[in-house]
Amino acid sequence: MDESVLVVGLAVLVLVLAALLAVAVFLFVRLVRLWAAVRDPRMPTQGKVAFWVAAVYALFPLDVLPDPVYLDDAGVLAFAVAFVTNLARKHGIAVRPRASAPDDRPGRR
Repeated sequence: MDESVLVVGLAVLVLVLAALLAVAVFLFVRLVRLWAAVRDPRMPTQGKVAFWVAAVYALFPLDVLPDPVYLDDAGVLAFAVAFVTNLARKHGIAVRPRASAPDDRPGRR
């Protein structure tokens, strides 16, 4: 009985860590897609700083929490994506949400 509880607990832990890793990777990809907006001369300095701090923090091997727990990385990335996106929209900078253009969708002209 005790062994099965341990196996189930370990499986749940692995699934939670995998989900956190997936969220961190998703947010990092979103941050990288904001690179064009960050390079725009209209982007304020604080947006550029937030972008680079989040990118370096996500890739840096030393974290607030150990690397198997990606909760801190996901939090930093989520804040940076929201902050930079908000600044870009406020200053009239186009933010590309996806790799494909909206005109590429079927049924659109």
